[in-house]
This record gives sequence, structure tokens and C-alpha cells, in this order.
Amino acid sequence: MYWLKTFFSFYIKSSIHVALAVVSLAAITVETYRLEHSATLLIFIFCSALSAYNFIKFFELWKPSKRHFFKAHPVTSVLTLIATFIALGLTLLLPPKSLIFLTIGGLVVIIYSLGFPFLRNSLREQNGLKIVWVAMSWVLLTVFVPLSLNETFIWKAAFQMGFIQWGFVMVATLPFEIRDINSDAKDLGTWPQLLGIENTKWLGSFIIFVGALLCGFWFDQNLAFLFSSWIIFFVLLIVLWVSETDQPFYFASFGVEALPIFWWAWLHVFLNQ
Repeated sequence: MYWLKTFFSFYIKSSIHVALAVVSLAAITVETYRLEHSATLLIFIFCSALSAYNFIKFFELWKPSKRHFFKAHPVTSVLTLIATFIALGLTLLLPPKSLIFLTIGGLVVIIYSLGFPFLRNSLREQNGLKIVWVAMSWVLLTVFVPLSLNETFIWKAAFQMGFIQWGFVMVATLPFEIRDINSDAKDLGTWPQLLGIENTKWLGSFIIFVGALLCGFWFDQNLAFLFSSWIIFFVLLIVLWVSETDQPFYFASFGVEALPIFWWAWLHVFLNQ
């Protein structure tokens, strides 16, 4: 069982799991709007997400004093480099409008991690905005890039699906922020730090309610997406309210991040009815 535990730990910590979650949200966009797609698109999104998350997670480790990380974690380092090169290579197959959204998303990741000359801190250190930027970077990759592969970009579809997934990702981030409230820097300004845990849960519940309501208005003709979304929103609501500061590590890192995968699975169940 040791090797299984080791592999599972690597699977989580190397961002493979979260990259599959990002791919699942992109697949939901593709299948909901019946977009033309290929495995190339999903591979590109997977590699981009894995590279971006590991960059955000480990960017400080590029400092000379922290380079021992690459000796201690050679497989994750090599995996990240391979994913980065694959993602860069596949950008050559994407249309110009896709590159615009990718550039915006890339800038969000870089400024989020490293900061920008006119900002005193990076975006992740701006009070209350960390969760907003994380969700924005996801939506650019999971909604705008797939939709940009169409000859005509449908802004209405991008806004509707983007808003639903943006709200979902923000609320799905809250169990992590609740878990880390005591370990996060006091000036990070996460929602639990600013509002308190209970108020954060109420705010997250409100976002879920608004998302479910808008799904009913916008996707009333697409019952597969509507029902799968309502199921996942209900599960997310339960997960949010049972989240505490003292929680098993894999509750959020595996369970919560698996919700997009289950969302995609439920969509398939209803599409095949």
C-alpha cells in the first residue's frame, strides 16, 4: 500500500488532479454548446493548467536559496517542464482570438504570483481578491478558449457559462481558505479572514443560489446541463457547510477538486438518457 499512497500524494501535489478538474470544466463547455473539438484542445488545457498551478505553487522556489526543491522533487519538476513545452507547442495550432484569451490568462497568473511594478503586492495578496483572480484564470481557460475555436465567438454564451463556472470556482475555493485560515498570512485577506467562517459560508451559499437560479433562466432548454449543475451546486453547498479549519488534508485537495469531474460525469449521464 505504500506505493499507492506515494502515487496518490504525487498525483495531488503535482497538480495532476486539479488539471483534470480544469479539463472537466472545459469539456462541460464543449459538450454543452456542442463545439467542435479534439483531444488536442483537452491536452492543451490540461498541460496549461498543470504548468500554471505549479508555477503559482512553486514560483518562489526559483530563488537560489530554494532550488533544493528541484533536487527533492525531480519528477514534479520534469513533469511541469514537459507540460509547459507541450502547451507552448500546441499554441501554434490555436487561432489568434484564442491566443488573446490565453495571453490575458497568462498575465493574470504571472501578476497573481509575482506582482507587477505598480502594485505593492501580488494579486494574491490583495485583500479579498485572491479568490476572484483564481476563478478568472480558470474561466478564461475553460470557457473562453473553447468558445474561441468557433468561427464566430458567441459573447452571450461566454458570459453565461463563464458566470456560472466563475461562481462555482469561487465557492469551491472557500473550503481551502477555511482550512488555511490559521496558516495563511494575516494580511492575505481571504474571505474567512475578512468576514469570518460563518459569514463566508453564507456568502458562498448566496453565490450558489444565484448560480442555480441563473442556470434555470439561461439553460432551461438544456436539461442535461441544468440538472447536472443543480446536483453539483447542491453537493457544493453541503461541502461548504461541513468545511472546518480542522479537516482531513484530502477533503479539499482531493474531494472538493473532484467536483468538476463529477459535474462532467453527471452531464454525460443526462446527455445519454
